[in-house]
Amino acid sequence: MPSLSSITLTDAVAASLRDSCAQPMDFAGRIRSGHTAISAAVVEGYDLDSMWRQPDPHKPLPGPSRRHQVITDERSGFTVVVLLWERGGSTPIHDPESWCVFGLLQGNLELTNYAVVQDDKVGPLHLREVGREHMRDGLLGDNRQPHTEVHRVRNTGRSRATSLHVYGGDLTKRTLFGG
Repeated sequence: MPSLSSITLTDAVAASLRDSCAQPMDFAGRIRSGHTAISAAVVEGYDLDSMWRQPDPHKPLPGPSRRHQVITDERSGFTVVVLLWERGGSTPIHDPESWCVFGLLQGNLELTNYAVVQDDKVGPLHLREVGREHMRDGLLGDNRQPHTEVHRVRNTGRSRATSLHVYGGDLTKRTLFGG
């Protein structure tokens, strides 16, 4: 068995997800598995810093956020992503189009959730804001509820935030709504 120091946080999350994704499970079950995988890896103290596949994540970023799609396991059907958020950095409004669980490892994030008011099937969706959640270090979130599928995430803190996300599929295949 590998030593604790040789396993990264993202590797530990992926190993846990591979075990759970091998079982038949509904959407809510996948969400629970994601929560368990992230929580267990954080509690066990696996190292986030050693998992970087790109050099020097501590240098200033060229934009407001940087996404590191660290592990995509098509066979098991999930992706592990780490996001670095500079102060004020945010995503566009989007729908990941799969189950999603994330843990805030450092910093403060605000999630703005939207409901689809009208979908004409042609042209843009008409959305309205239905709520905001403020997250701090150590909190987990997910898109278990229908009103949390379409959302925007923003760093509201005074320093960089780091979050770890797991998705039920390839993150490059999500729908962005602009804005």
